[in-house]
Amino acid sequence: MIQSCKSNDIEKTTGLKSNELYFNKNKTGYYKIVELVNTLRIIQKTEERIKTGLIEEEISIDYVLCNIL
Repeated sequence: MIQSCKSNDIEKTTGLKSNELYFNKNKTGYYKIVELVNTLRIIQKTEERIKTGLIEEEISIDYVLCNIL
């Protein structure tokens, strides 16, 4: 959210607190926004598949990591 925010008032736009922004701003810029969005979609689909029983919870982290990398 921090990396993709276009507003000057990131705190108000994202709902993050100032200390969260302070400690996380230096962690931005390592990935493209497209990569971050795709990663979030993979996580969301995996969560859905766990809830519907298509993926076992025990292998879900391995599944996500394999799909991201």
